[in-house]
Amino acid sequence: MSKTAPDDVEEDGLEHSRRPQDPEWDWGDRAVQPGCMKYAAHVFWMLKEVGWVLLIPEISLPMGAAAAGLTFAGVGLHCCRRGFAELVLELVMTIWLCTNVFWMTSEVIYDEPDVKFPWSLSPLLAENEPVYSTMEYMSSIGFFVAVAIYLLGLGVITFWYMNPKYQLPSPTFASFLLQSYLCSWCLKDFFWAQERFWPAIFTDLITVPMLIVNARLESGGWHKIRRNSWSWAVWAIASAVWITGELKFPGVAIFNYVSAALLFTSFVMLASSYEHYKAAELRKSSSMCETDSSDSTDYTSDESKA
Repeated sequence: MSKTAPDDVEEDGLEHSRRPQDPEWDWGDRAVQPGCMKYAAHVFWMLKEVGWVLLIPEISLPMGAAAAGLTFAGVGLHCCRRGFAELVLELVMTIWLCTNVFWMTSEVIYDEPDVKFPWSLSPLLAENEPVYSTMEYMSSIGFFVAVAIYLLGLGVITFWYMNPKYQLPSPTFASFLLQSYLCSWCLKDFFWAQERFWPAIFTDLITVPMLIVNARLESGGWHKIRRNSWSWAVWAIASAVWITGELKFPGVAIFNYVSAALLFTSFVMLASSYEHYKAAELRKSSSMCETDSSDSTDYTSDESKA
């Protein structure tokens, strides 16, 4: 016996028919274009990681270039449609990702790896330690700049939140704080580039609970955490295995293979999270429209009082 009364079924059907259909996930739809570009960038990013840990430049270089290009374009083309807090976070992500790709490029082109794979595809050119060291130092600066931008943005956001004049919503302030895992990721790569194991492993693993807590609060329940959030947690664990092998057990390939397996798992989870990126972008667009509408109403009421 059905637990739903016939009248309820009819009402649900009518209600569903009245609901607007979800728009196509289309590059031409400006409402979801940023999310589409972000999704593609993150998928390419994860493939770049798989190619890097296995030292396959034919995968890591084009995937890294595509990820950096899409991320940079996404911020540049849609910066005017973002609030200050979100723009700072996307800028930090862009600098971190582009710097990471630059660092990866220096390794696969100029650095002789400790781990020897049967395919022996890296380095692409003759080993050049001075050039590699210079590029690695420049990468450290890039990671530090990303951290500094986040902290500067946090200072501005905190000032706005503490000052009633700016009326910064509490959810905006809380969301900015909870996404401080971006800062931890930058610090992880900063210490990793300097071959400092314990700071690198700590700043990497601390992102796992930070990611999960942020995802839990955003989704409203543990069982509602989106797949792409879990994929980033798996990616952080894979990075920890990779760091351990490279800095503590150089030349032991098993760490690279385990990390590659975890990264590929993370890639599969991320690649199947297409709808989550779409829903998040539509939610941002809807929230922005509501904010614009309320602002318009406030201005009208102020003018009527004048």
